Amino acid sequence: MSIDPLRLLRARASSLQLPSRQLLRSGVLIVVGNVLTILFRVAALRIFTHLMSAGAYGAANLVLGILALGFQLLIQPVASTQLRYHTEASRAGRGDAFTIQALRWTLAAAAVVAVLCVLGFSLWPFETGASVGAGMMAAIVFWIVGNALKTVFAVRLHAEQRISIYVWLRVAEAGLVAVITSSALLFFPGAEAFVWSQAVTFAVLILATSLVAPWPTLSAFLRVAERDSGAQPFRANLWRYGGPFLPMAGLTWLANMGDRYVLAALLGAGATGQYLAAFTIASTGFILANGAMGDLFRPKLFDAETTGAHRHANRIFAVWLAAYIGISLCGLAAIALLGRWIAWLLLAEPYRAHAVEIMLWVGFGYSLAGLVQVLTNRMFSLGRSTGLLLPVALGAFADVGFS
Repeated sequence: MSIDPLRLLRARASSLQLPSRQLLRSGVLIVVGNVLTILFRVAALRIFTHLMSAGAYGAANLVLGILALGFQLLIQPVASTQLRYHTEASRAGRGDAFTIQALRWTLAAAAVVAVLCVLGFSLWPFETGASVGAGMMAAIVFWIVGNALKTVFAVRLHAEQRISIYVWLRVAEAGLVAVITSSALLFFPGAEAFVWSQAVTFAVLILATSLVAPWPTLSAFLRVAERDSGAQPFRANLWRYGGPFLPMAGLTWLANMGDRYVLAALLGAGATGQYLAAFTIASTGFILANGAMGDLFRPKLFDAETTGAHRHANRIFAVWLAAYIGISLCGLAAIALLGRWIAWLLLAEPYRAHAVEIMLWVGFGYSLAGLVQVLTNRMFSLGRSTGLLLPVALGAFADVGFS
């Protein structure tokens, strides 16, 4: 049988083009999903600032910031380990067992976070001097557990590169937060309703994930017996790879959110609410741009390193880096040229003072932060998670000092 060189060449070209086409389709889907997410979030911000006083908005975000700290300290290391090693476990036929371990470690971490938050908030007064009530305590616990469960399933979707489901769930989350929170604030325009609404959103998303996910979810995982083959690798990877994320998560939180607590301590929750409204506008675009490119490039980068395709991983990293720099420059230019119109459109009148200046500084800061995230993901893909502690620590303390 003769071999047709031209046919072989065409087959080879076709095989080389397929990943690029898949990447393009995935990129378009992620862009569309993130545009819709931005639209939901900015529309929600306009409604929230109309329905809530700056003090209530500031207090709600201060509470959520503390919950985010607990989440990043104890739950994010588990999620990072799950994302990094799920592909490896799945190829070895241990995907479900690995996810069961991620679920159990995540729930254990969520329980610890919930206990610490309830104890801490029981002693923490609002600006009025009143202690956090039982309704807010219940909302806090519900938020932590719901967000933890949602994260386990979202990470698996991300790791398996099921882009369509993952993106539309993100869009659904933004839409549900806007609708549920706005509805609640019409009747209860306070911080407690704000936190409760987000917790309810997580519950709805967990239900939706269990219906659309192409693998067994919560009820099935809880019925499946623990496999020894899945337990030991996850535990070992968690301590080796996820462990360094714990101090890093605390420092990253300090760098990203420390400024709002400095402001609250010096000027009160009202000033914090005004600041955070403008902050949210500027940060949302940069966070979503960074997140969208992370959703697109991170699984492919990690997969390339897992399979030993180091040159391909380097090309993915270079494209990711160039794309983020270009988008960041476009974002800063948009704020400089259209900042006053953006503030008029997206913020209620009491929140507009100094909004443009805040958006420019926040946009510049998030441009640099996103660039650092691209670089750190390259290091994470190489398994070098400990070398980042010193630069992250310096950045975190500099942020609080400048604030």
